[in-house]
Amino acid sequence: MLHHIRNSVGGILALLAIFQPTAVSQTTQGIILGRITDLRSGRAIPGASLRFAREDTGWSGTGYADSRGAYAAPGLSPARYTVTVESGGFQTQQARVLDLPVAGRIELNFQLRPLYDLWEAGRYQSFVLPQSQEVLSFYGPDVDTSRIAVFNANLRLTTPLENSRSDVISQRDTQTLPLTGRDAYTLLLVLPGVTSDTATARGLGFSVNGQRPSASNYLLDGADNNNHLVTGPLSAVVPEFIQEYRISTSNYSAEYGRTSGFVANAITRSGTNRWHAEVFNYFKGTKLNANGFQQNLKGISRRPVTEWQPGLLVSGPILGDRLQLFSGLRVQRFNGRGNPEDFALPTTAFVNSTDPASFAGKYLRQYLPQTQAAGTGDFAPVSIEPPVELNRLDGIIRADYTPHSGPHRLFSRFSTDRLDLPYLVFSPYRQFSTAYQQTSQNLAVGLISQSSTMQNEFRASAMGDLVSLSAGQTGNPQQLLQTATLNDIVYQVLLPGSLNSYDYRNRGRTWNSWTIGRA
Repeated sequence: MLHHIRNSVGGILALLAIFQPTAVSQTTQGIILGRITDLRSGRAIPGASLRFAREDTGWSGTGYADSRGAYAAPGLSPARYTVTVESGGFQTQQARVLDLPVAGRIELNFQLRPLYDLWEAGRYQSFVLPQSQEVLSFYGPDVDTSRIAVFNANLRLTTPLENSRSDVISQRDTQTLPLTGRDAYTLLLVLPGVTSDTATARGLGFSVNGQRPSASNYLLDGADNNNHLVTGPLSAVVPEFIQEYRISTSNYSAEYGRTSGFVANAITRSGTNRWHAEVFNYFKGTKLNANGFQQNLKGISRRPVTEWQPGLLVSGPILGDRLQLFSGLRVQRFNGRGNPEDFALPTTAFVNSTDPASFAGKYLRQYLPQTQAAGTGDFAPVSIEPPVELNRLDGIIRADYTPHSGPHRLFSRFSTDRLDLPYLVFSPYRQFSTAYQQTSQNLAVGLISQSSTMQNEFRASAMGDLVSLSAGQTGNPQQLLQTATLNDIVYQVLLPGSLNSYDYRNRGRTWNSWTIGRA
């Protein structure tokens, strides 16, 4: 029964690959390939068996070399692997600490030693004893068939198969480097050909190879992660949530299309075979920050700022080594003050001179500015430091299922983000400041089916986001500017009122599904 189910799943994926011409494929899977030859003669070793074991979850797969000694293991998830090669009449060889990056292609060739080679082809070798200066010289001992030849394969090879210009940002880079705002995408600026264009308000402002900042394509676990309103990433890429991501800046394959600038293909972390919990927190304060050069030149003191970024990560097995879970939560709280700005506001004396029973008197007394202007005139200039506040919540949960036997692997991931900016556009009358809110959800599922002659990959994603701009108190007059002169200087007196005549809301929903078939 299980055999029929496996064949049915593989057939369904093959049909989807054929009858889904409108789908756009984006993969995160990598491939390990190479040749297996005789160390003495250089001839190919056909039929050699290979075992690919993932170190963090214990998943393993098998493969065989063809008549030319060539092998390929496609559809591997980005992780650290151990590759073991066995063949009758040859000593078993094992490559450890082999890091396969996202969408990576690694060429790893093996040269197996024949068991009859008792003296290792007569090659002279020596060995330095640990913690001493003594050198032990020897000729290779007789081959011990119970031992495996082990070597470190963490070479990060760039093979001819990687024809695109791309760089991998590893998990170590994102967690150890001082990232602005703890945003993993800030590492884009360290790559060649990338500049920061601060003159644009679209996207993140990164220009690659002279392309527009909006020429970008952001992927999360191979699924679409684009904010189609501002052309930036939709879901936040928290450094603690992701394993790594690959940035392709030119000459990438057609499956990563829909952009002429760059492709940022990030993958989230997966669970392991052991339960693990991690608590972290990042803090920023006024006393820990130096003042800027322009502020020192103008005599402006350091702006008050406080930022907290606590978070929690939990990962571990649910069903042994078959089902692993990873979940994370991060909260960001930022409070500060901007540089002083001058506003012309009605004075307290003017407000008190109005009739409390009139509409103007009631209105001016109901909505008072943050700092009231003093003086005997109708208005006076006031210097106010506008508040800067940001509240953010990011969450993610991911599950990976790998059966003990069978060619199928399944994953699902759900992420959510909420961003609040209470004072996106500041008004001295706080009730009328424009607030910005953005919520987004991103769901992705994937199924990988592999046989001896075909690999099929199916992915589907659903995204939803809501962006809103609130102009403050509704039903009130639009904010008015009354021109007046004081000491031969013309001011525009700011009266309480809505900054905009209406609120703004934009809701987006995107569904994607695609299949990739490789023979």
